[in-house]
Amino acid sequence: MSKTASKTTKRCRGAKWTFWFLSFLCNFGLIIGFFIYGLVMGQETTKYTMCLTGVIGMVVATISTICKRHWRTPLIILLAGLYFAVKEFGMVLVAVGAGIVVDELIFTPLYEHYRNRTMINKEIDLREGL
Repeated sequence: MSKTASKTTKRCRGAKWTFWFLSFLCNFGLIIGFFIYGLVMGQETTKYTMCLTGVIGMVVATISTICKRHWRTPLIILLAGLYFAVKEFGMVLVAVGAGIVVDELIFTPLYEHYRNRTMINKEIDLREGL
């Protein structure tokens, strides 16, 4: 048996990783943007708070990724740190809330759909000898 995949499997695999990236971007892209904004525009104590919050958020995000959990806890930690750095925190909450809703309703279901289709197509490829 060779280790090539059919066109359908390759297309599903590409779509799966695309929707995973969009999900990650919805959850963390805005946070990272506001985090950098807080580091640039903040005062000295604000910058220390942001750095400490960022380190804690990265550690918790790494642990949640390894344990295959969702990213809610790191988001809450990073939002708490952003609260001290960004004066217009309502804008941050609205943007992150919209990103989370879009992720939960669109990108995560599509990622799971294409992940399942990729697994099914891999099995079909194995049966066909591709």
